Amino acid sequence: MADLIKATKKIHSFQHDNLKNHLANLEAKFEGVNQSSVQVLCSSQGIDDTLFSSAIILKNAVGQINVIIHAVGILLLLPNILKKGEIIESLSLGAGNTGKQFDLETN
Repeated sequence: MADLIKATKKIHSFQHDNLKNHLANLEAKFEGVNQSSVQVLCSSQGIDDTLFSSAIILKNAVGQINVIIHAVGILLLLPNILKKGEIIESLSLGAGNTGKQFDLETN
């Protein structure tokens, strides 16, 4: 969890207030820069292996967010969907093809 928090802070710091604008500024700064100056400029802008690793950590953490939204959404809605006495016979919480015809089947 600590790695995820550190990664999130690193990415947030890199984005500044607006990622699109920050990238446009970087594009302008790197124009005309030669090979020997690229590393110095990257370092001065906080562009390093830690930033790259942070992006990978964050992507891996949120890569399954749609599955989490699907599962939690179904579970939170169950009390509103089920009628009194109705029993769950089959439940598919994973988004996508789980081999089940429906996300929820009841008696």
